[in-house]
Amino acid sequence: MIKLKPILSEIMGAINFWVMPTGEIKRVGDHLGWFTSNVDSEFHYSGVGDFPTKSDGSIPEPEDVYELAYKMGYVTLTKYVEGLVVDYFRGNSPTQKQWKSIKDFAIENRWKLFDGVIDKEIDLL
Repeated sequence: MIKLKPILSEIMGAINFWVMPTGEIKRVGDHLGWFTSNVDSEFHYSGVGDFPTKSDGSIPEPEDVYELAYKMGYVTLTKYVEGLVVDYFRGNSPTQKQWKSIKDFAIENRWKLFDGVIDKEIDLL
């Protein structure tokens, strides 16, 4: 499996989803834009350009936004040709409820599921 950074997936036409802390899965145009527009955090989407900003107007690294989202309990899903890849903060794995939603989602769509943190295919049986 080819591992791509989440930001590259948004450019290459992959399908992006956020898994909410509640386990709900939401399809989004891009991970960063959705998070910074919909979640109360130190990062904001101003609608100008494609980059999130901080309240002081500076542009954070995309990894900083993902790290905060993951620490807040959000999980990314990205559908590539090979299958669905789940990414999260290594110190804050998805909850049991999130894993159930993710696995059910992959099974319903007949997609393989890969854990992007440990680079491993997840058995769905």
